[in-house]
Amino acid sequence: MSTELVHRSTYGNDVTEEYIDLESRIRSQEVVEERLLTFLEAAENTEDLLTISDDLANVQQEIETIEGRMSFLENQVDFATVNLYIYEQSSTALQDQSTLNTWQNATNLFTGTINALLSVVSFIVVTVVGLSPVLVPVSIGIIVWFWLYRRKKK
Repeated sequence: MSTELVHRSTYGNDVTEEYIDLESRIRSQEVVEERLLTFLEAAENTEDLLTISDDLANVQQEIETIEGRMSFLENQVDFATVNLYIYEQSSTALQDQSTLNTWQNATNLFTGTINALLSVVSFIVVTVVGLSPVLVPVSIGIIVWFWLYRRKKK
């Protein structure tokens, strides 16, 4: 029900970029795996078979590592944790000095009043200047009519 937020802390870790990077790495490793399997089928001597088999094992291990990391990231997103702590401040305690700010409130009210008065004066000046093409002839006409009326009355 309070309108004052005393402390707020937000933490998040965006893993989108890492996940997309892992997807591209896994595609690249799968292409290498397919090539190595093709070479393995075409190999003719034992030494080539062993070399290609070792390379293939390393690539497959890298693929499994990447898939494990992707699975971990997916699980972290699925099981995200939100902690919310709410504390109620006792209403019987006196306000502390930092929340009273009497001088600051008085200064703000004073400057607000001065700004409002300046706004009113500015509005009046703008209105008079803006309407002067109409006000000047009307004022002259009223003054002439009043002068003629008084002269006729005498």
